[in-house]
Amino acid sequence: MQGMSVTQDGIVFGFGPSGLGMHAGAGGAFGDLAGARGGAGGIRGLEQLLGGLLGGLEGMGYEELLGRFGDGSADNSASQETIDGIPVVTLGEEGARGRTCVICLEDFVGGGKAKRLGCGHLFHGGCIDRWLKQSGTCPMCKVEVGGGGEGGRG
Repeated sequence: MQGMSVTQDGIVFGFGPSGLGMHAGAGGAFGDLAGARGGAGGIRGLEQLLGGLLGGLEGMGYEELLGRFGDGSADNSASQETIDGIPVVTLGEEGARGRTCVICLEDFVGGGKAKRLGCGHLFHGGCIDRWLKQSGTCPMCKVEVGGGGEGGRG
């Protein structure tokens, strides 16, 4: 194949004389995905590819699928104790100059209060409190808040 790329799994993608092709390493070929062989070859190749990728899911029950992929409803919020424990700082004129809360996009005001996460990022108190009730990570660097590491204070 001309202009080919190999994935970590040994699947080879590339362009050849008949168009885009994909082959599974030492195993069999999936065929041309967008080949010039009558047009239908591309569709059949794509069907084979998807069938191979999704074939392992056939016959799996809800519990098996849930165990494999999760339900996406994990509670990633920070605890109220963690939120209440975030230190409040007073910003001087210099400390506030040019700084913006990335949640509400409002500038900080000199003499105003802000909450400083363990990672060092500053936010308006109400803004970060609401954010952390939905997501327990810093909105800027995604470090977990309250995990006891650099991103939180215990």
